[in-house]
Amino acid sequence: MTFAEKLRQLRDAAGLTQEQMSEQSGINLWTIRGYEQGRREPNWKGVLSLAKALNVAAEVFAACDESTPDEESARPRGRPRKPEAPADVAAAPSQREEMPPAQSKPRHRKTQKPRGG
Repeated sequence: MTFAEKLRQLRDAAGLTQEQMSEQSGINLWTIRGYEQGRREPNWKGVLSLAKALNVAAEVFAACDESTPDEESARPRGRPRKPEAPADVAAAPSQREEMPPAQSKPRHRKTQKPRGG
């Protein structure tokens, strides 16, 4: 049984709503919902607060299975890697087509206007 399942079972047995458990434990309602949906797991302080609100020993959560993330929530973090270039594009420079040299534009310097005083 996962932590989420155990928490919901104990809350139902205590006859509490999520809102009531939130008030009694001092834990935000959305956090409790996250615990029961298996999206979050509490730290030790949270477990103690929940156990106190449910009037049970904190050890009842010790036998809970470790939760494993769902396939959808187990996506890699960060920006995806760029795809590798195909072999024909990554050829050696001698095998690449020669490009004509770039035409450069003449550089013009802006003349500064004399400062009037």
